[in-house]
Parts: sequence; C-alpha cells; structure tokens
Amino acid sequence: MIQSLNALKVSILFIALIILSGCQPSYQTHLRVAANNWIGYTPLYLADDMGLFEPKKIKMIEMPSASEVIHAFRSGSIEVAALTLDEALTIVEDNYDVRLILVLDISDGSDVLLAKPEIKNIAELKGKKVAVEYNAVGALLLDSALASAESNPPRCRHSELQFRCSH
Repeated sequence: MIQSLNALKVSILFIALIILSGCQPSYQTHLRVAANNWIGYTPLYLADDMGLFEPKKIKMIEMPSASEVIHAFRSGSIEVAALTLDEALTIVEDNYDVRLILVLDISDGSDVLLAKPEIKNIAELKGKKVAVEYNAVGALLLDSALASAESNPPRCRHSELQFRCSH
C-alpha cells in the first residue's frame, strides 16, 4: 500500500512537472520604439519598412501623437521614445532617468498654427475655441503667437487635445 502511494505521488509530481514545463514566462526579446507620424521620424519608419531592423530585436510602434508616446514611455510600455527635445525635457523634468541617444532631425520653422479660412490673424482668435496639445511644442507655439499679438493678446478658450489609440 505504501509503495502504491509513493508511486502515485511520483506520478502526480511527474505529471505536474510536465504541465508546469509548458508554463514558462515569455520574455520580451525586442526593443519597443515608439514614434508618432512626424516627418522627422521618417528615417525610423523607412529603416523598418526596408527590413533594416531585425524584427526579433526592434519593434517600431506608431502612435497618434507625441503625448501618447510620452505616456507609453512613462508607463513602461516602450523602451525608446522618439520625441522632440522639448517633449523629452518633460520626461526629464519628472525625474525619469533617460539618455538622449540620437538626434534625427533639426526643425527650423515647420511648426504652424492652423485655423479656419475666416480667421485672418491672431487677434481674430479672441473668444474662439483653440485646441492644443499641452505636452508638446503646440502649447509653446500658441503662447508665443498669442503674446506676439500687438499690445493686447486675445483671450481664447483653450481645449486640450486628447488622443486615444483604437487598438
């Protein structure tokens, strides 16, 4: 009877080991690099499309905005964030230990305020609703534009843009 109990225990242990051997954790083997769809990040997407990144080592992730990239980096969903310098500084300001590893592009005046055709100048923004992405260069651009409007900057209603991924 004792021998059959020992055999049963050994058999149960053996079956448990076989079942548990299939439960190994899957370790991430690739570096997740996120960027939004901005012309300065074209070299990353081009290298990915041309197969220059080994798929098992680098995974490019396109996000709808710089704010989403920053959020993904802060939450640990990605290891590398393609950002402009001002966006990267918001991460540094929050005491994240980060390193600048590559300068992809230097922007020289390509940022813009976009308005409906009936708005001809900054002063005509007075009382209008203006959407801005506060975690990016958009807020600096808007503040600078409003401050440059003659001696009396217009007051407009700011509305923060919020981007949501649909996957």
